[in-house]
Amino acid sequence: MAYLAKGNKPDLFSVCEEMGVEVDQSSKVVDIKKLILNSEFYVEEEVKIILDRVISDRKERERSKQEEKEREDRSKQEEREDRNKQEREERSKQEKREEREERMARESRQHELELRKLEFSQQNRPLNDESGRRVKAELAQVPKKDWVAYLLTVLPAELSNMLAREPTERVNNYDFVKDLVLKRYRLNSEKLKQCFYRHQKSAEKSWRNYAHELNSYFTKWIAELQVRTFEQLKDLLITEQLKYRVPAEVREHFLDDWIKLKTPYELAEKSDEYESIKQSFD
Repeated sequence: MAYLAKGNKPDLFSVCEEMGVEVDQSSKVVDIKKLILNSEFYVEEEVKIILDRVISDRKERERSKQEEKEREDRSKQEEREDRNKQEREERSKQEKREEREERMARESRQHELELRKLEFSQQNRPLNDESGRRVKAELAQVPKKDWVAYLLTVLPAELSNMLAREPTERVNNYDFVKDLVLKRYRLNSEKLKQCFYRHQKSAEKSWRNYAHELNSYFTKWIAELQVRTFEQLKDLLITEQLKYRVPAEVREHFLDDWIKLKTPYELAEKSDEYESIKQSFD
């Protein structure tokens, strides 16, 4: 009958099983249909009901299987996305760590360089040591127009090379050379502060010399910040303590203004504001 065409071969096997009709698994579809129709148990309406239920059950199983497959695919996709996200986050953290380490190493190298510069400037101040006084005394016997030529013989090669790149009329101008040298070795307030906090006593120097160097760094540091009163000094020291305590992310956020922050309440207000904004996104 035509209605049997709705079912596929497995469906017809299931119908035969429910009807109690024995059928060989290698039988063709047309032969299975003949067995059903010629069975002594064949009742068309009943067979239609059985076939419809068999087909419905099969489609339900197929649908469930497809849904299960889709769920597994989604789960695998989500796992891949989570894994990729974690890998991206790890890479980002690693890159930030490397950038931070590189920045710290660069700052450390820069700090050492600035220390050497400051030590050089201290060692070559005219009134601080015997060689400086000697140079000053000798310059007093030399016409000013020849001061530069004389200084070039005692300046480090680094400064001589730097002056060699300047126009001739400037190189022969002592005041220009003096300003250039002072600018070369001028340190900002942050570098002076680092010199004060990180400066180490060398074995060949006395504790008196070490104390003098610390005093020099501290005096230059507060002078650069134009600290002139006790209240300004108190604000500076409290602010430095706050800067030492705030999280690194706060320091990085206010990096451009970090040196300019000289009062504790200004820094505290900015830190509170940053944390408040951060909490609003959590």
